[in-house]
Formats: sequence, C-alpha cells, structure tokens
Amino acid sequence: MADKFLTLLDITKQTGTDQAVGVVEEIRTFAPEANVLMGRPISGTTYKSLVRTSLPAGPTFRKANQGSGILSSAWDQKIQQCFYLDGQMQIDEAVLSASEFGEDFVLANEAVGVMRQKLINLGSQFYYGNPSDTDAGFRGLQYLYDSTNMGTTAGGSAAGAVSSAYLVVNSLDCVHLIYGKEQGIQLNAWLRQQVKDINGMNFFAKVNNLAGWIGLSFNYSKAVGRVYDIDNASGSTAHPLTDALGATLIAQFPVGVLPESFTGTEGQKVSYGAGSSRAFWFMNRPTRLGLQKSRSVIVGAITAATPMQFAPTPVELGGHPIVVTDSLTNTETVV
Repeated sequence: MADKFLTLLDITKQTGTDQAVGVVEEIRTFAPEANVLMGRPISGTTYKSLVRTSLPAGPTFRKANQGSGILSSAWDQKIQQCFYLDGQMQIDEAVLSASEFGEDFVLANEAVGVMRQKLINLGSQFYYGNPSDTDAGFRGLQYLYDSTNMGTTAGGSAAGAVSSAYLVVNSLDCVHLIYGKEQGIQLNAWLRQQVKDINGMNFFAKVNNLAGWIGLSFNYSKAVGRVYDIDNASGSTAHPLTDALGATLIAQFPVGVLPESFTGTEGQKVSYGAGSSRAFWFMNRPTRLGLQKSRSVIVGAITAATPMQFAPTPVELGGHPIVVTDSLTNTETVV
C-alpha cells in the first residue's frame, strides 16, 4: 500500500487546480465524511486487497519431543473500485452577462453549489450505498459491516422513523477512501460552447464539470460498529443513543482494532491499539441531542438557587470523537 494518507482536500491540493482547491475548501463543512476520513491515492481506478477473514487457530504451546501443526490465517482477495463522480455545469451566457455581480462570481457560485450537492450525495453513499457495486457507486456501510457481531439496538420500533450511529475505524487496513488516478477533485477551465435547449434550439453557454474518481476501501468486517433503531421520530427520545449503548458497541470490537490510550505512571498519555488508525462516531443532530438529553441531570427541585442541570453538547462517546452529519437520515427501516 502507498504510504500517503490524505483527506480529499489534501489530495486535491496536490493534483487539482486552484479553482478546484477553493471549491473543496468552501464546501467541505457540508460533507464531514469527506473532510474527516483519510484516504489514499491509487494509480488506476481499481486495486486488489488481501483481506484477513480469521486469525490462525491452534494450540499455543507444545510438549517436548512433539511437533505442532502449521497454522495460517484465512484470507480473501477483494477488488476495490473507484467510481466517477461527475458534476456537469452549464450556464447561459445571457445569464452571465446580465449578472450585476460579474461573470466570475456566478461561475464560482455554480461550482460551489454543484460540489456541495455531490459531496452530500457522497456522504449518503458512505452509509446507504448500493447493495452491490455498480456504476452507480460503491457499497455502503450498512451492507459491509458485520451485522451479526458488530451491532446493537437502541430498541426503537417506529417503522421508517429510526436512525443509526456508526463507529468507524479509519486506517489503511480497516476503512478509508481511495482516490483514483492519483488525484482528487478536478475543475477545468470554463469554455464557451454552443448547446441545445430542451426543444433542440441552439444557444451559447459556459460549460464545465467537476470530476474525480472516488471509492471506499473496506478491509475488515469488524472495523465498523453500528447502533441502530435509534428513535428520532418527531424529536422523540424514547429510545435514544446512550453512553451505555456506546460502551456496549465498543466492547464488540476485537482487542487492538480501536485506537485507545491510557495514562501512564508518569502522567503521560500512552496510546495502543490499531497503530496510526483513528476512530470516529458518525451520527445526525437528533441522535446527538438524544445522547445529550440522556446525560442530563436534574438535582432536586428546580429553583432559582438550584437551576436545571443540562449536559453540554456531546463531543465524544467512549473516548472517540463525534462527527455530526446530515447524511444519516431519520427514516431508516427498523432492523
């Protein structure tokens, strides 16, 4: 594997135009998945990865003068694939010439809007992508994670009115994004071109597109955990995400997969676990609110002297940072 581990902005800065870099910088707060998750560039648009499906099984010790069997892991080879993100843009030159803000302002605003929409869709693809890889994009986490061993329910049962929170280990041997052709997002020069309207009549317009090859590399089935059936219907917190549910999910990760730390004897932080990996909780705003309310405490009667105690906005759960995203919906099917 390449040793580069970059965000979408990083790789675009290395390979894209100044315009492309500016667009990604402008909209990345609307697509936290692409902003937070690190990935790596690959030379083509596909690559083969060797995925360990189980560790060797067998005795640790042997008796004197007795041999022991040859042990080996179980492996599976997967083909990881990038898909072509493409945002076509076309603006009538009559609209450009009539703008009081100038042509450059209109063109830049159009590029920002298209990129925002594409990366919001990329965030949705990260969770809800196709059950199988097709030209429409990569598979989403809900189809990739080990649903038998790496999930726990919040207990919500309102049909089409629940959500999920995912804990994702972001590393080269777990989950990361891949950028094909060793590039990020590309934005070319705007060109004046004759185009046709819906009736086949001709007019001149400025045209361009935002494009890039993006895929998801999922290399370990236990690299992602999911708390599902979180009740967010109409602001309900009957079955919220709680610290107890978070701890239950964290306990399902094999030892050494999640990055963890402890305070050593000299007071310094000592990290161990999955090497250089990072782990993030992804959840939407109502789910975070439910977690916040579950942490709130009222002590005695509420008076001027003893006002209501309300927990601060959660920024972590079980020691792992929370990333809030609108890509996770409140209309999931009950698991």
